[in-house]
Amino acid sequence: MSQRETRRRRATVAPPPVMANRPPSRQGKKPVTAYVDKQIHRRLRSLGLELEKSNQEMIVEALNDYFERHELTSKA
Repeated sequence: MSQRETRRRRATVAPPPVMANRPPSRQGKKPVTAYVDKQIHRRLRSLGLELEKSNQEMIVEALNDYFERHELTSKA
């Protein structure tokens, strides 16, 4: 297969479908995943219960603190 045919074939591939069932609060956002030790997960969950905050809220807060510490102006 020539380069021209390869490029043409790539151009005809349809883009992946947009996740229509994604809630509006997640539109335009990307997931961030981290693997942590079981103990860290328990501490995070326990703190969330104590503060009545979700993991999402606590992680966004932590990211914003990290950005501020490194003098980055964007917020998570």
